[in-house]
Amino acid sequence: MTTKSKVYSSALKVLFMKDWTEMSHRSLGDWWVVLMQSDNPQERWLATYANLVGDRHLFNTLPSANIQFIIDGLDRGLPTQTLDKVTELMGLNRQSMSQVLDVSQRTLSRRHTLETATSERLFRVVALFQKALQVLGERDAARRWFTTSKKALGGKTPLEFSETEVGAREVEDLLGRIEYGVYA
Repeated sequence: MTTKSKVYSSALKVLFMKDWTEMSHRSLGDWWVVLMQSDNPQERWLATYANLVGDRHLFNTLPSANIQFIIDGLDRGLPTQTLDKVTELMGLNRQSMSQVLDVSQRTLSRRHTLETATSERLFRVVALFQKALQVLGERDAARRWFTTSKKALGGKTPLEFSETEVGAREVEDLLGRIEYGVYA
C-alpha cells in the first residue's frame, strides 16, 4: 500500500499512510494522518492525539508509544480550537459536537482549553473516527458510516453511541467486525 491523500473542498486533507515513517516534514495544520497498517491501538491513539494537537513530531515516538503522554495531555485539556479541526474532519457542525461533548456551545466559545472530561470525550470520539477512517479507507465513507443509524447499535448512529465509554467499545467492536469481514 502506498501513501494516498484525498483533497476535499475544505482545507483539511486526509493522508492515508502505510506507516509513520512516511510522515516526512508535513505539517499537521493542513493534514489529518491515518496509519493504515497499524493494528496497535496505542499507535492509533498517539496518531489521533498528534493530529488533534497538530504535533507531527509525536509520530516519531510511535515505535515506543507512551500512553501516559496522552493521559497527561487530556488532563491538561485540549485546546478548544481542536474542535474546528474535528468538525471539519468529521463533517459535523459545532452544535452536533457540543451535544456529543455534553457542553453548551456558549461554554465552548468562551473557553480556550477544554476541561479534562470534555477532552476525554472528544478524544474518544475522534479515536473511533480515526479507526473508521482506517477501516473504511475514505473520509466520505467514514463520515456516512459514523452518522448513519446501525441496527447493531439499536438504531443509533456510531457518533451517538460513542458518547459513553461502554458505547464506544461497542462501536470499536463493530468496526473490528467490519475490518475482518465478520459483519457487513
